Amino acid sequence: PYIGPLLTWDASVEPHSGVVVTFETSVPCLGTVEYGTSAALGGSALGQEVATLHHIPLEGLPADTTIHYRVSDSAGHDSEVFTFRTAPEDPHTVRFAAMADMQESGEGHSRWDDVADQVAIGHPDLDFLLMPGDLPFDDEQGHWWTFFDQGRELFAGVVSLPAVGNHDTPGIPHHPDTTRFRAYYALPYPE
Repeated sequence: PYIGPLLTWDASVEPHSGVVVTFETSVPCLGTVEYGTSAALGGSALGQEVATLHHIPLEGLPADTTIHYRVSDSAGHDSEVFTFRTAPEDPHTVRFAAMADMQESGEGHSRWDDVADQVAIGHPDLDFLLMPGDLPFDDEQGHWWTFFDQGRELFAGVVSLPAVGNHDTPGIPHHPDTTRFRAYYALPYPE
């Protein structure tokens, strides 16, 4: 994948039995997610439209279980196999980390890359990441790519629940346009 995969929840999936797999390809195509409870995979979910940005829900997964998956495009390009764990059914036992203000410009030493790696390595038992805003350095395509690329291993294995910060919209201070943020994160948004 060009960007991703990253995991979220939306209104179509229950956290203990589903996830939305998001990834971006360099050319428009049908995206596919192969998945299963072992590296042999076995199940698949196909995107519903030819696009470059794919949000593919996986539903009916067993709770509190490691799921193996890989994403691919209709040209036959496959990612490596990643794993994530579905949330437990009991909401009183969830484990999460909160992090914000990643704002990596892509120049110089990468603190966000270091933090993402340490969270992925040091906390493999997380159920989700709570990210209250200011994810990219600015709302520009290249800054979003840097944000996702440096957090690739973390985002591929843990569900992300972000909120919009002032760096996640065009211009500073706050700007009402959340188009790019909403494109990447298939979350339930109020109308």
